[in-house]
Amino acid sequence: MVLDNENNDEFVVNVSDALGRTLQSQAVNSNGYLTIETSNLPAGTYFVTLISAEGLLETKPVVIK
Repeated sequence: MVLDNENNDEFVVNVSDALGRTLQSQAVNSNGYLTIETSNLPAGTYFVTLISAEGLLETKPVVIK
């Protein structure tokens, strides 16, 4: 999965499973793209949460087949 950080914002990316367990967490503080490795995750639904430096949250579901 690739995320575009075109605004050069600082944020944290969390990947969690359907039970809410955090599987991956990565701080991002540069512009460009962030690649999140998903090949080690079994098929299923996961949630990617972006947390900005201001504490704003955005969560999106991601389906891995």
